[in-house]
Amino acid sequence: MSIAVNTGTSSSSPIHVAQALHGYRNGHELLATSHRLSRDGSRALLELSDLSGPAARTRGFESYITGYPVPGEHLYAIARTWLATGGGRPGSVWTHTLLLTPEQLATIDLVNVTKWFRRPTTIEQALGYDRPLKINREEMSRRPRGVPPFRLAAHGARAEGMFEALYGSDSAALAILLPAESSNEYEHLVLHAWSLQWVELRGRFSFCTGALSARHVEGHPFDLQVVPQDRAATIQRSAPPDTYVLIDGSRRRSASGTWDDYLPSDHDHLRRARAFMWRFGPELTPGRLSFGHLAQLRLRAESLSNRAEWQALLEVVGGWYPQSSSAPRLKEWALTESASNLAVPLTAFDRLFVLSRLRRSSAYPEWQSSLADAFLRTLSTTRPEVGVVLSEIIASANTPARRALLQLSTEHLNPGAFVALIEASPDDVASRALDLRPSILGKPALWRSERSRHRALAWLRTSNDVGTVIVATVRAVVAANQPVGLGDLVDRAGVAAIDAAFDVLDECAESAELEPEWIASLRGHPAQGISWLARSERPPAKLARLVLDRLRPGDLRLRVLGHNRWLQIVGSVEPHTADGASVQAFALGVGFHDERPSASSLVAAVFQAVYDLVVEGQLDEDDWNKLKSVFPGPRRVFRQLIRGDGSGRDRALRRALVEAFGQKGWPIAHFLEAVTDMAVLSRVATENLGAKPGKVLRRRLKVEIKRGGLILSGPQRTALNSWIDS
Repeated sequence: MSIAVNTGTSSSSPIHVAQALHGYRNGHELLATSHRLSRDGSRALLELSDLSGPAARTRGFESYITGYPVPGEHLYAIARTWLATGGGRPGSVWTHTLLLTPEQLATIDLVNVTKWFRRPTTIEQALGYDRPLKINREEMSRRPRGVPPFRLAAHGARAEGMFEALYGSDSAALAILLPAESSNEYEHLVLHAWSLQWVELRGRFSFCTGALSARHVEGHPFDLQVVPQDRAATIQRSAPPDTYVLIDGSRRRSASGTWDDYLPSDHDHLRRARAFMWRFGPELTPGRLSFGHLAQLRLRAESLSNRAEWQALLEVVGGWYPQSSSAPRLKEWALTESASNLAVPLTAFDRLFVLSRLRRSSAYPEWQSSLADAFLRTLSTTRPEVGVVLSEIIASANTPARRALLQLSTEHLNPGAFVALIEASPDDVASRALDLRPSILGKPALWRSERSRHRALAWLRTSNDVGTVIVATVRAVVAANQPVGLGDLVDRAGVAAIDAAFDVLDECAESAELEPEWIASLRGHPAQGISWLARSERPPAKLARLVLDRLRPGDLRLRVLGHNRWLQIVGSVEPHTADGASVQAFALGVGFHDERPSASSLVAAVFQAVYDLVVEGQLDEDDWNKLKSVFPGPRRVFRQLIRGDGSGRDRALRRALVEAFGQKGWPIAHFLEAVTDMAVLSRVATENLGAKPGKVLRRRLKVEIKRGGLILSGPQRTALNSWIDS
């Protein structure tokens, strides 16, 4: 059953508090009340308003205060009991009970409500208790006249012992017995302990400052009972085992500090302590241990001196409330506000350092966002060597923090800092960093450090992402101009490294000075070289020559390069360079070796240029030998034409041209296109007038002229006069 209370909105409007009076009439009974209670509530009030124990032992306990939640009601009962003298039976009492709603229970200075207890002297006076008690709000917060401000220190070890027994981890779940000479000994202390609690804890807390025997409410022992010194042992024996803790007020001490520290005697500090309790207590389990936890946390927060102590505070909170959903506002305070009292504020690096090592990080729902915030702030304030700084943090971070920091590093570090992170971190951290950001392999800075080179190569061996970064990797290696062998890349990334090397060198081969090891690796993979020749738009002569260096013009693998493709290749090189000359000579050899008519266009395109190189002695010996090996016609003819001193090569080349066009039936027009120097054309005709391929070629020439399918220019007619007139 609830109670209707008009609390009003003005600070001057009164609070209407329900009340009841119990006393002796025909036995102990309810004499008057302003509120009708349920059966359970009425029974509890009747029982707990009676004398708390044997009437024979009341000296020093003639008056006491009792507080408890009313069974079956949303009400809290706080009552004062007086021993009735001058009439009635022995042990009869008067008990005035105030019934507080949760809203009234939330009044901050509730300890002052005790000044409204009124002791009747006759039963007739009970009529005044059948109406709600009106209490002025301003008066409610005013300390009773003659009562000094509360000073915890003034109560000495007795106060510390009581608070430790109530709220310490060893006894917060037990009922507490406080032996005393009188009820006044602890009354002020007990009321303040109760008043410091937030409303939910207040509403569950049960106490009695004068328990002459063990007291219970709804079958549960009271949280706190002040008992006569000479009856403490007897009362403890009557209680269930392990239910009560008997202390003398001086033996208990908190392991982490005294309660004189937790609840300072200064009024302002006490007010701040209560504000702290009330701020976070409502989200915690309304048990006495929660109060003890908050008291310790407030002390820790106010005495922090460094980041290690801040981490210890975070670990404590996470240990007390390990579920991420528990105590969310307290955890937010711990992460964001708790270190605000430090003389030297924590830097972003300090926060990052602590959060990355926090063993209880899973208890904090905002831990990851706090870690990210500290990370970003560190980036904005740390010296340029931020990558090295972060590597130190990540190396000793817990597993979740390591993953989170590596992800943040991947997303936010500039390339230079990320390379420094890889270089300075342990191998496993560096490997994970490369997993998250493989594109860093495309940065030359990574390959300029011996340690990061080693880690990058190791990563290439095991990663599944090699195919996506290999071109950029090779490009970075080339740009870094560091001793990274192409063979090492192939060993770790496979032949995809060769394909990538050809594509990258395609862009810079004319200017790049290749290491011998790179040249050997490229030459050692002819299939990849031929594939590159097939796809390159304008293959550089230096690289094309390197590909062809260990091939022969008759190699069947070259068939994938059609004649049109060879025309593109030779069209992109400069024939008057050593590399260009070599490529041109090789292309001529390809044309000579091929039987297909389309090969004639290739021969026609390069013959004159290669011939000029031979005449000028500018063709490399190896290139000449390759070309000679595919000359069409009998080998003995060419052995006769070429003398030991190397002379006669030009004549052999002229004969090879005649043999090719004479034997293969290639278009005569392409024969004429092949020789643009009329002096050379004249010598071709006169030298081969009697040779069999010359006769065939001469005959075809005449037929074409006669049909009108071929029109010679004047110089051509002159040069070929010996063929035409014969």
